[in-house]
Amino acid sequence: MKSRTGFRRPTQGSTLMLTVVVTALVGLVLVAYLSLIKHQNTINFRSQRWNSAMPLVEAGLEHALAHLTANLDMETGFGLDLARDGWVANGTGYTTTHRVGNDRYEVAILDYTPGKRNTPKIVSIGHVEAPLMAAAPAVAPGPFLAFAETGSPVSASQGAAATYLVRAVDVRCRLDPIWSKAMLAKDSLDIKGNDIRSDSFDSADPTMSVNGQYSPDRFRANGDIACNAGITNSIDVGNATIYGTVSTGPGGTVDLGPGGLVGDVTWTPTGDDRIQPGWFKDDMNVEFDPIIVPFNPDACLAPQPGWITNEVVHANTNMVYSPVYPVGVTSPITTNFTTAATYPPGVSPVITNTIIKNNTISYTYTYPVSYGYCPGGFITNTTAVYYDYVLTDNAGSESKWAIPNLVGTVYVSGNATLYVSTGINMTGQDVIHIGPNASLKLYMAGAKANLGGLGIVNEMGFATNFSYYGLPSNTSLSLAGNGTFTGTINAPQADLTLSGGGSTVTDIVGAAIAKTITLNGGFNCHFDESLTRGPVRGYIVAVWNELSPQQVNGFVSSAPAPLALPDVQPMP
Repeated sequence: MKSRTGFRRPTQGSTLMLTVVVTALVGLVLVAYLSLIKHQNTINFRSQRWNSAMPLVEAGLEHALAHLTANLDMETGFGLDLARDGWVANGTGYTTTHRVGNDRYEVAILDYTPGKRNTPKIVSIGHVEAPLMAAAPAVAPGPFLAFAETGSPVSASQGAAATYLVRAVDVRCRLDPIWSKAMLAKDSLDIKGNDIRSDSFDSADPTMSVNGQYSPDRFRANGDIACNAGITNSIDVGNATIYGTVSTGPGGTVDLGPGGLVGDVTWTPTGDDRIQPGWFKDDMNVEFDPIIVPFNPDACLAPQPGWITNEVVHANTNMVYSPVYPVGVTSPITTNFTTAATYPPGVSPVITNTIIKNNTISYTYTYPVSYGYCPGGFITNTTAVYYDYVLTDNAGSESKWAIPNLVGTVYVSGNATLYVSTGINMTGQDVIHIGPNASLKLYMAGAKANLGGLGIVNEMGFATNFSYYGLPSNTSLSLAGNGTFTGTINAPQADLTLSGGGSTVTDIVGAAIAKTITLNGGFNCHFDESLTRGPVRGYIVAVWNELSPQQVNGFVSSAPAPLALPDVQPMP
């Protein structure tokens, strides 16, 4: 039997085709995967370089801040000319550039006028060379992509041109005044007593003072107190009334007694919380710079004792009367009396009085009128007081004196500086008397200082007329409640104790900086806001804005003077 063989279709072609298709799909997936990896690497490299631009930006910012501080009068806060040390004046500001390898930063200082207190703006721009695979962005720069620019090569090895990734910040700076708080402690601030308050006024503002002096009906709530420590109960307010903010270091807390109050002048607590919302802060972070003597104490002279004669001249308003005429007459008479501004020399005015008895004329007297007159002119009252130390000035310039120990009485008749090397112990009738139009800077190098006795008599009544500086070796300072204290205290390593007063409330006008501050007794602390316009530590950043890529794209160029940059947003 014969079997029929059927037709068999070939399958080799289909297998080949399937292999080709699968291979193509695998290749396509592999290409897509490799492209994804490449794109991811490109983004990673670009991101790394973009991030590396920020250190350059910050370096430019630090460079500008250092340049501003180096050209700053710390006593007045006035800025000097910045066109030095590689900075170039360019019409609207000052610019410089600095290269780090193939990268660079450009920085400009704007809104700055020499000879004034400034709030300058700093624009710092960092340029980093983009990696070759990420030299040009595939798309226009978006919110999270860096702006890229093409500029001249830094070196011949870069080729004809180099692509840079650019980031920039726009920063507004302000001066950091030494005196910004009524009381500032490094470690702790302890307020004891029931008659303590802190507020502020402005001796330079006639609406917030009376002839530059504190007035109870003109005060504000800027009597801030602060402590740099961030521990539990860094500040013990007790039962004091603080018209101002209370600040501690990060994590610090405030202990408030049942009678304590912290807030604005018009704020009244409605519940158990006696701190106005927003008036407690725990962001205090201040550098307590050590006090440095800006002169050579060994070159100073020792003050000598002497008599101080004070003359007080005032108008003569005393009335002088002539005798009443006639003298010795016992009969009833009528005496006429007149008053003249001045007694007429050589004139003897007379008047005739008729005496009447029993309705008949008895006799008539003629006699001079009784005169009352004021001599006019001025009267000078002169007093002389002996002082153990007399500090004068030198033809109007500041004089410098040095002694080992301060015990006794001191009179300051000019702008003087006194250096005390060992100790201060004022008791009894001891006093530091600062005369009219005089000032004293007192540098204390000894461990312990006691400003007791009659304390500090500041005739001018301005805090700037007396300044106490405690060197790092000065670890203790006590101030007795012996009348109003007007001045400033800067003793960052000293434990400051204010005591005394009893039932009498003592006024403390000015500001104080110390390691610890303790108040025992009744005190009214009045911070003079004009002190904030005095000595400064330098410049600090007040507002920081990073420019978006679109803003950088619109502002930056390859020129090394980025002066055409406007504010990113309205600056304070």
